[in-house]
This record gives sequence, structure tokens and C-alpha cells, in this order.
Amino acid sequence: FSTCCKALSYFIGAIRVYEEHRPDNSLDAALCWVFIGIIILNTEESARRDLFQTCNIEEITPRECFDLALGLSRAPPVIRRVGEQLGRPELKEYEKALEMLDQALKEEPKQCGWFCHNRKGVIYFEMYRHKTSLRDHSHDSMLKESLKNFEMAVGYKQTHVDFAYIGQIYMELGDYQSAVAAFRRTVDQGIDDLCDPVLTHRLWATCLEQFDELEGAEEQHFTANMVEQTLMRSLAGRPIPEIDALRPLSTYRQVDKPRNTQGYKYDFFVSYSSKDEEWVAGVLVKTLEEKYGFKGLVHYRDFQLGRSIINNITDGIGRSFKTIIVLSPDFLRSNWCRYEMQQAHCRAMKDRDDHMITILYRPCEVPAEISHLTYLECICTTDGQLGPDDWGRLEHALLEIK
Repeated sequence: FSTCCKALSYFIGAIRVYEEHRPDNSLDAALCWVFIGIIILNTEESARRDLFQTCNIEEITPRECFDLALGLSRAPPVIRRVGEQLGRPELKEYEKALEMLDQALKEEPKQCGWFCHNRKGVIYFEMYRHKTSLRDHSHDSMLKESLKNFEMAVGYKQTHVDFAYIGQIYMELGDYQSAVAAFRRTVDQGIDDLCDPVLTHRLWATCLEQFDELEGAEEQHFTANMVEQTLMRSLAGRPIPEIDALRPLSTYRQVDKPRNTQGYKYDFFVSYSSKDEEWVAGVLVKTLEEKYGFKGLVHYRDFQLGRSIINNITDGIGRSFKTIIVLSPDFLRSNWCRYEMQQAHCRAMKDRDDHMITILYRPCEVPAEISHLTYLECICTTDGQLGPDDWGRLEHALLEIK
């Protein structure tokens, strides 16, 4: 809120300067009104009165700001910005927005080409999602218009956000093969300020699951988790829109010192399927670290970026006192999970210790390699609850030396 107040005050001050000293500079003044409108539009309606009072200005609507901007200048930079905002779901002036973007595109095709086609693609996609269509156009045609505009945008400049939208459109059309190709190109473009890289990898995984390519899907889920945690660390814990899958582990700090007395850096390595992530992250690991003070090693939080998954797994198991296996039908279908289990089993055979702890999270066949081990069983398959005495048994097993 304070940042919005400062920005709004700067733009108001700039407009006053233009009015007093540079009345001929209508373009910059118009752009200031556009950005004021954007700030107001991005502020919750319940907070707008406080915004105006803090900045000591009269109340004004975003639409009035955009009209003032157009009254000062109808140059392409102003028209395209106003068109972009009118196409937002809050204002829903879709036809006017598309008309203005087309006008800017016609007047300055080179300078406005990527911007206008990208924004038109977004507007058509949002109209499709909100089941809205233009006169004389079907709902499904909105998706085709969106795809056409994003493909034209790519002709001007190739960005993460364009290919990400193209991938989502192909998913809506049921063409998962083309969607995968688009998501692959999305990742190749790097990260820009309009993209959600975590969502990209999760959608990629969803496409692969349609072909039963579970190993590839597992790898994409893993990559999504790694990227998410990296972004959260770089933003000092600030929330990122639409990236909430692993919020439980981002809200507290990992334990600094392990409880084991054997010199291992971690008390436990946890092996699980990404399908069981919500319970593993939000219940199992969170409880063991917050309540019992153990230091865990978790894929997406603690694996080293840029290092191969195989090396991360081998090294992680080797640096952990115990390995917790979270069994479920999805665990058994994952090649990565089976690899982790085999590595932990080899470690236990080599060191002749009870390195492995098994939790039966959801009913499934227990693999032969660990069938000799006693396991904890969740008493509620929907919530994944351990029995009243099981947490104490788990704590004892994590500290036990044999």
C-alpha cells in the first residue's frame, strides 16, 4: 500500500510539473494518467478511499483516468496501454480494448507488434475462460483467436509467457503433444516478469500424465518444486500469486542442527511421490521439524540446483541418518521413488543398520525389498493421520542406533 501511495504521488506531481512548465508535453502527461489508473485498478476497492486520503487527492475511477489520458494524447503508446487495461476482467470492455490495440498496431506495427498481439492473445484467452464472446463470434472461436495472436507475437519476440499461453491453449484443445512442445520452448526462453515458471512445469507434467509418461511427469513436478523454493528464497518469503502448492514448508525455517549423534548432516531423507506432497510437506515433515526438532532433507527444498537428480538422491541418502519411505500406489508407479528406495536399501545392507523407516500412507503392496520391515500405517487414508502413539514411535525410530 505504501509503495502504491508513493507511486501515485510521484505521478500526480509529474502531471503538475507538465501543466505548469511543459504544457506541450501531452504524451508524458497522458502516460502518467494511464499509470495512475493502473495503480487505482490494482488497489482493492475497499482500500481506495484510504489511498486517495493518504495522497490527498480527489477520488477518481480508473476509467476516468484513462479518459483523461486519451483526452491529452491518442498516440500509439497511450492507446495500447489503455486498450490493455480495458481488456482486464475488472473492466470487461473487451471490444473497445481489442479495437484500440488494433489501432495502435496499425499505426506503429514494428514498435507495437509484440505488445498488441500478446495482449490481444491474453484478452481472447480470458474471454474464453470466463465464457464470454464477442458479437457474431462463438465461444470456441475465442480460443482460436488467442492462439493466432500469440503465434503472431512470437514472430516479433519469443518470450516465456507467449509459449506458456500457447501450451495452455493446446491443452484446452486436447492436443497434449503440441502442448508439451510449447512448454519445452517455454522453458528454453528463460524467465520474464510476466511468467509463472512453476505453473509451466506443473502443466507440462499434466500433459505427460495424459500419455502415462509418469517418470517424465514426476521429473516436471520435481523441477516445479525446486523452482518454487528458489523463487521464494529470492523474494524473502513474499507470496507469489498462484504458487501455493508447497506453502506449508515455506512458512518456517528448517532446523539448523540435527538431533542424531552420529555425525550426519540430516536426521532423515524422505522419499515420496509428488502426488502425496500435500501430506508429506504439510504434515509429516512439518511436524517432525517444528514439533520434534529433527532436521530433514526434502527434494525441492534441499537438493542442489544444476546437479543431476541421481547424484542429489545418492548424496542425500548418504548424508542422512535415516530414510523415511512414504508408501502409496503412486510411489510404486514412480521410477524415481523406486530408485530412492533401492539406494536406501543398498545403504542399509552395506552398513548393516536399520536405516529405513516405512510409512504406509495409502494402501498398496509393500515391495519385496522392504517387506521384512515393520511399518507405520496411516489410520485415515483421506487425511493421512498417524495413530496417537505413532509419532512417539517415529521419533524413537529416528533416534535409534543399532
